[in-house]
Amino acid sequence: MPDIISGTKLLNDCRLLFGPDIVNITSFLQNMLPSELRMVYRKKVLETHPDRAKMLGRLESDMIQHFKEIVLAYERLNLFIKSQSANVLIAGNKTTKQREDVQKTVRHTAHSKKQNNVTEFFYKGSIPKRKLLIGQYMYYSGAISWRTLLSAIFWQRKQRPLIGQLARDWNILTTEDIRNILTTRNHREKFAEYACRNGFITHFQYLALLGRQRRLQRPFGEYFLQQNILNVKELDELVKKHKAWNREAREVVSPAGHSR
Repeated sequence: MPDIISGTKLLNDCRLLFGPDIVNITSFLQNMLPSELRMVYRKKVLETHPDRAKMLGRLESDMIQHFKEIVLAYERLNLFIKSQSANVLIAGNKTTKQREDVQKTVRHTAHSKKQNNVTEFFYKGSIPKRKLLIGQYMYYSGAISWRTLLSAIFWQRKQRPLIGQLARDWNILTTEDIRNILTTRNHREKFAEYACRNGFITHFQYLALLGRQRRLQRPFGEYFLQQNILNVKELDELVKKHKAWNREAREVVSPAGHSR
């Protein structure tokens, strides 16, 4: 990448990622956060990654060049935002030190991108012939990357109400009980499992609390809508395909558990 980024290139980059209607990059990007740019970039990655060529019915060779353009556009725009534009656009009178500072920023951005690529992995093989959770199906079908799957799982877990809070709301545990469980259990053992094993709750209460927690957690698909990774139509289509896949998987396996 050159040490100076022209306004024309940045304008083309904006149009590549955000659409053709952008005219003034300064006004468009002046208040944009790096996190907002990453959100749009990740959506474009999902649309253009060569690993998805088979799923989309396109030639991998046709998608490779477009994907490279998306990556370069993101890197230039990310650099522009972090460098506050005035330090990056051609000014004609830049000092040697300014140019060196820009080069350092470019190298840092490229290094960070190389590290991030490790987890931006799209599955290429056949979908496993068994019942799958919706997140597993989305990953194995090539709709989302491994990193996106992990992010969605982590997001959903964060939305779950705490078992201890639910138990206190139902008057099953007291605040003192919860404090004792938290301070004495092994950090690797789950709260509800420890509480059940040590007699704080019965097995029936354990199952009831887990069921209540699952019912109150946010739907898994909501993450992809919230992050603009998928729209409602795309998500509905994946859900339908997932249900159809699991129906077929049940038909393949006999009641005794043997494949037909």
